[in-house]
Amino acid sequence: MSNINPNTIAEKITELSGIDVFMDNRERRVVEVRSLLTYLLREKLKMRWKNIVLFYDRNGKKINMANVMHSYKKYNDYKKQNPVLDDLQKSFVFGPYSEYDEVDKIDYLEKKCKRLEKKLQEQLNK
Repeated sequence: MSNINPNTIAEKITELSGIDVFMDNRERRVVEVRSLLTYLLREKLKMRWKNIVLFYDRNGKKINMANVMHSYKKYNDYKKQNPVLDDLQKSFVFGPYSEYDEVDKIDYLEKKCKRLEKKLQEQLNK
């Protein structure tokens, strides 16, 4: 899987499991695949807790940091009880540099620099 990011992970989990990880549902099967997503975002992409919460929020799933952390911590328990989760997890291959937060920061800073340059140019033109 090239160009792996939170959206591609969520889409692939939804595709393979048939479960929308962003649906507002607390059924065990949904909670388990959502836990897999949270685990991959934190463990493999090294996303910060707040960025995971924001990612869920941007996709229509209201969730708080405590729930995200609990979901992450419960993943290994869910995986022991549901071997399908392990199969889903193994369908993802992460490169040596998969830290999404770092990539996200760089993108944010580049955009901020462009906005500041534009503001500076506007001020100089006055």
